[in-house]
Amino acid sequence: MLQVPTTVVQGGKDWIVDPTNLDFARMKLANKEAQFIFLPNAGHLISYSHPDLVRELVITPFQRSSTTTTSFQVGTNEDHK
Repeated sequence: MLQVPTTVVQGGKDWIVDPTNLDFARMKLANKEAQFIFLPNAGHLISYSHPDLVRELVITPFQRSSTTTTSFQVGTNEDHK
């Protein structure tokens, strides 16, 4: 089985992937090295609406200890798309 750090980013206003997908990902990645980011006012095109966040997630080494899960919510009422 492949063991790699994983980051899941979900928009709360995603019109393609239901936001409850984040809960499904948490269930499937339980006890894995993963972080979960929920952007309540973002849609499906997160790499377009939040390019700095996506860039940071891609270029920053995953610095969590093994089997750690992190979940946090990012966003303001100004986030859309």
